Amino acid sequence: MNSVVGSDFDLSTGMLSSRLSEKAGSELQDTCKQHGTVDEGEVVETDSYNLPCRRIIHCHLASYSRQSNNGKV
Repeated sequence: MNSVVGSDFDLSTGMLSSRLSEKAGSELQDTCKQHGTVDEGEVVETDSYNLPCRRIIHCHLASYSRQSNNGKV
């Protein structure tokens, strides 16, 4: 399973992250807190805890703005 996170690795923000945290249980957020911050482009793998998958792959995607990137990705 994949999860997109912010630099603070706080799963309570964002619809998908908060839902994952709710279903996985408090252990998932505890693991994320122990890791600390996530740099842009970094990928972190965690246990899935109560979710019906083996692992969760979390990533912090680069920010995108049409104005600052002139429409280029």
